[in-house]
Amino acid sequence: MNKKLGIILIIISFLAWAIIAAIPFMGFKAEIKALIIGALAVAGEIFFWSGSVLVGKEIVKKYKHEIKNFCIGIFRNRKGKGEGNMLINNTDFIKQPLFVKGKVRNVYDLGDKLLIVVTDRISAFDVVFSDLIPNKGKVLNSISEFWFNYTSDIIGNHMVTTNVSQYPEGLSGFKEELQGRSMLVRKIEMVNAECIVRGYLEGSGLKEYNATGSICGIKLPAGMKQCQKLPEPIFTPSTKESEGHDISVSFETLAEKIGLELASKLKEKTLALYNKAANYAESKGIILADTKFEFGILDGELIVGDEMFTPDSSRFWDMKDYQPGRPQKSFDKQFLREYLESIAWDKTPPPPKLPESVIKSTEAKYIEAYERLTGRKLA
Repeated sequence: MNKKLGIILIIISFLAWAIIAAIPFMGFKAEIKALIIGALAVAGEIFFWSGSVLVGKEIVKKYKHEIKNFCIGIFRNRKGKGEGNMLINNTDFIKQPLFVKGKVRNVYDLGDKLLIVVTDRISAFDVVFSDLIPNKGKVLNSISEFWFNYTSDIIGNHMVTTNVSQYPEGLSGFKEELQGRSMLVRKIEMVNAECIVRGYLEGSGLKEYNATGSICGIKLPAGMKQCQKLPEPIFTPSTKESEGHDISVSFETLAEKIGLELASKLKEKTLALYNKAANYAESKGIILADTKFEFGILDGELIVGDEMFTPDSSRFWDMKDYQPGRPQKSFDKQFLREYLESIAWDKTPPPPKLPESVIKSTEAKYIEAYERLTGRKLA
């Protein structure tokens, strides 16, 4: 009798988890959805563990994640069939512990590894918008995968695989949601620095140059124009801040914070990565104006993590349209930034609603950047 009751309780927990997967597709307000998901998650846990005790089978407990994720995956994968591209914002269907939630990425803790899920969210001026950009997550994830492979001769990286069928803990049950927009990576100890390299004069570098004639303490020739090519690429690091904008610092200041040896390695690898990628991009008719990296330590070795040469972390310009002294035709978020500047938004939450034309144009620019750089069609 106890075992039968235990099995019934476990089945009820399966149903609770399946309903959680259905909630995002229902027409409730976000607040109501959150309450329902929270209540069902607690109920599912209670019923599962109560049933497991009654059944008394350790294998049920051992494979809890696989059972749960398989159950949810059945519903979600069927729900997505035939609906074309799936927009992803929330990833509540994943029940592994949330490691960190960024502006665009949701990262889950899998022990010595992490699962990075790249959503279709977009941010500008440090504000996350409610509108989603179709295919954005797939572009960012796929282009990082391309560059991680292309630059592996310069430095190792944290990528393990992007093949969902090889993911652990039952996550392969979410192939439709995760394929193309997720990456299993090794967990590394991140270096507290953002490594920026500039080959052209634009953005915050242009503002600093106009005010001081220098960028991060590096003196530049007088009279340079907006978007003009620098005499040589320069390393302009910043500190990583948990809130607000990162703070630009000189190489000397960075060396004081993290040590000269590590700072020198960061500079060397940052410039080497940029030079290789910039030369490759030029062969595709694209200028890589600037970019940024985040590095970490694994088993005593410096490797690169986070993302690499994506439209979110880099400025890409069309070489055919390039002309110093004015803004350039870009394949990145600059298009969105310029639209936001044109409507005199004060750059504080809440963000404005984006017109459909801006959403579509932004999507097209992201896809064009990926397809021109990689020579592949976005899957």
